Amino acid sequence: MKAVNLLLALAVGSMATGAVAAEKYIPSLYNFSVMYDFNPVKGKVKELTTHIISKEQGYDYKINVSLTPDGCIQSLTRTGKYAYGEAHLTKQGQQLTGTANNSPVAYALDEHCNLTGMSDKYGKTTYRTNEAGFIVETTLNDRRFSSHTYNDNGSLVRAEFYMYDGTVLPTEVTYKDEVMKPFDAEIKTLSPVGGSYYARNVCQYDKNQVPVKCSAFITETKDGVAKEREDISSTEVVYY
Repeated sequence: MKAVNLLLALAVGSMATGAVAAEKYIPSLYNFSVMYDFNPVKGKVKELTTHIISKEQGYDYKINVSLTPDGCIQSLTRTGKYAYGEAHLTKQGQQLTGTANNSPVAYALDEHCNLTGMSDKYGKTTYRTNEAGFIVETTLNDRRFSSHTYNDNGSLVRAEFYMYDGTVLPTEVTYKDEVMKPFDAEIKTLSPVGGSYYARNVCQYDKNQVPVKCSAFITETKDGVAKEREDISSTEVVYY
């Protein structure tokens, strides 16, 4: 998981008001949103489609996820222009298998369709989740890779990424209004070897708090040189 992924999958709490007060995030949908860069939404989602454009990086791609009525991901595809290529995953028994990043991949699922592990060309990744089913720690080939901390509302507030050279990349997340605008947030990462990453996410919401359109204003600084860009995403959802 990269810091930019956190822009597109921020809040995992069940707090809300109005029509979505009793709704929660489907754990499998949320966890895959972190890994595949799209916004999750609450409720009994049947199909979710996200279109992401980054003119500066030359990205223009769509992600489509279909789920069963009991919250299992049936398929996930990523098509279009993206640095890591297309993805085509289909549920086969207790696995979600196919190709991603131009190579074979298989995700292991438990009896509730929650994510437990993944195998690809880099080796084996193991996921530890909390009681709600959301990832709190990942290990890659038995080496700790990342950890995630949530506040009392269940919203992600900190992530740490552990590099091979022993350095730790801490990422802090703050919210403008985590209840009514769960994807409006600021993300800051400071590298211990220099450089920084700052992002501000601003979204438009429909009555179900679906982030129908978001702009991520991103500034990356390296060797004293700051580069800025705007990534735009739009989301459409079909419910059961």
